[in-house]
Amino acid sequence: MFLGQISFGQDFKAVGQDSTLVVIIGQDSTIIGLKRPIVKRLINQQFANLINPQSNNIIGNFASIDLKEAEVNFASNIVFKNGSILGVRANGGVTDGFLPVFSNSELNSKFGLDVQYNFLDFKKKSIQYYNDDFIKHQKQKLKITQEYELKTIEIEQGNLENELKIEINKIESEIEKKKKSINELSKLIDTTTKLNKDSLNLQKKKIQIELNKSETDLKFKKNQLLNLPSIDAQLNELDDWRAKELRKAQSDLKIHGFKLGWFSIGYGISNNSFRLFDPSLPLENQVTKTNFLGHSIKLNYNYYRLTPAPYESYFVSIGLGFSVEDNLSSLKKIELSETKNYSSNPNERASTSKYNVFQGAYENNLLTATLNADFYYFLFEDNKAAIHFYPEQRIAKGIEPITNLGFGFLLTFKNQSNLNNIINAEVYANLFDVANNRNSDNDLLTRSSYGLRFTFPINFNSHIK
Repeated sequence: MFLGQISFGQDFKAVGQDSTLVVIIGQDSTIIGLKRPIVKRLINQQFANLINPQSNNIIGNFASIDLKEAEVNFASNIVFKNGSILGVRANGGVTDGFLPVFSNSELNSKFGLDVQYNFLDFKKKSIQYYNDDFIKHQKQKLKITQEYELKTIEIEQGNLENELKIEINKIESEIEKKKKSINELSKLIDTTTKLNKDSLNLQKKKIQIELNKSETDLKFKKNQLLNLPSIDAQLNELDDWRAKELRKAQSDLKIHGFKLGWFSIGYGISNNSFRLFDPSLPLENQVTKTNFLGHSIKLNYNYYRLTPAPYESYFVSIGLGFSVEDNLSSLKKIELSETKNYSSNPNERASTSKYNVFQGAYENNLLTATLNADFYYFLFEDNKAAIHFYPEQRIAKGIEPITNLGFGFLLTFKNQSNLNNIINAEVYANLFDVANNRNSDNDLLTRSSYGLRFTFPINFNSHIK
């Protein structure tokens, strides 16, 4: 199988069994090929395996739901002309989890908003195509370009106007001939016998119908000439036609694989609304409602290598973050019950409300540095599954640093007609504070979380001209 590969800023390679063809095509990688249409294709098709609220990246349009954490995420991207990507992600959920939504009367909530700008590392970028498809694509582009140039010449020379005038002159000449024929038939009808009159009248009626059609056509052509767009308007319409045809040709070109590196910088806010429980205080003061708004800045470098061959694709991301946050995740979550009696007699009717609270030494406005990584190793043909590993080291001022480890197994379900992902399902485990540096009363398995999340890729149409 031959493959065509574009190494942006360097060369084009058609790689076969016995030979390699190298043709230098330019130095400006923003012109050579990784423009907005290709980037959008990568986002909508190839990046569908990665889009996941757990990831440090916001590349891909998706909606997701985490059944364990009772959290919903939405994300969308805008692709700029130079191929850079602006990602926006919003999330909201219930800190108590999914099941308490149906059993508790009062809930703890959370929401967040993240914005991330991704810009490409032009030294780490290549896209691979099948050689036959790429050659066909090049021929199609050449055909579109040639047709565009010919139509440009015709517009600039006023060819459409000339053609309309020629057609108008031709129709006017035909109308005169038809009128003359009708007049001659009218004279013959007046002088001939009754038998011939019937035949001549039929001929006259037929020519009259043709005359009416010609006059209608003439009126239409004159109206076209009168409302003919200016040369500039025609050229703009032609530019739109070329852009549409080139996009269609590009969409028909199947991407075999790619290697892509990029940097990302992001800013996020997160808000936690929850209840703190302190049993040492008087009963009426033991539960207090608390709200905290955190801020974060993240820097990441990412590298993605994809091929349809099994066990050869992977994604890796390494990042550094700085944030102002609280230690809510370190606190112990317990369920409280409150009973309200409707009379002094304990045997009478009473109501009970349940809600979750957090117990422990709560701290906020903690300056925190985070080192994180995100790694996917894809399995099977067409990358139908992946092993996901995402460790994290958090260092906060005034408290012990912690190490978190995340593991997941991802399954992708594809549309059989175009092999696009329609849903991603991941079973995951988040191991919190592996070394128990913050002296939790719970063991590792208890203080960690496990769940199932579903992600639904969406092909949004985000246009920036």
